[in-house]
Amino acid sequence: MNNTPNLTHVDMDALSASALEGYLYARAVIGCEVGWPAVQRVPECTQR
Repeated sequence: MNNTPNLTHVDMDALSASALEGYLYARAVIGCEVGWPAVQRVPECTQR
């Protein structure tokens, strides 16, 4: 049995009205108003 939580599933029935509105808005604007997340390498810090 896999006990790892499913982080891609949102129980929309469990959300409050305002949380549901925010969630649906965020899903609608990804790629339009807001860019897709990007992972970038950060240069290593040098010790002083």
